[in-house]
Amino acid sequence: MNRILTITVISILMPQLAHAQECLLSGKWKSNKEKTIESIENSEALNNDQKEFFIKNTTGSTIIENTCNNFTLHINDKTFEVKLLSLKEEGNIAIAEYYSNSSKRVVNRKSILLGECYYVENDHGFNEYYCKQN
Repeated sequence: MNRILTITVISILMPQLAHAQECLLSGKWKSNKEKTIESIENSEALNNDQKEFFIKNTTGSTIIENTCNNFTLHINDKTFEVKLLSLKEEGNIAIAEYYSNSSKRVVNRKSILLGECYYVENDHGFNEYYCKQN
């Protein structure tokens, strides 16, 4: 009887526990070249040479896999896993805090979800867009 009760309780709680681990941007996302280039072109923070550089180097092939604890970047046959120090979410906004090995500092990065895509505010004066993958 106790075994049946334990199994019943676990089966009731499992979907709730799985849902509790779901975050705003959980899942697999692919960079969106068109939306990112549009943001670069409309940026007032970049001069024409900078715009040309960023447009030339925007491939639309980056994949990001987000969880509540980390994110994994797949860029040009390289994979980088980054552990989150914290994650704050409010409405359609997620702010991830993590240590950046490339800049050797703690970074706070704001992402804003818009339907099936989100954008990341970066330090260069434009937004990088990512759209949900199935």
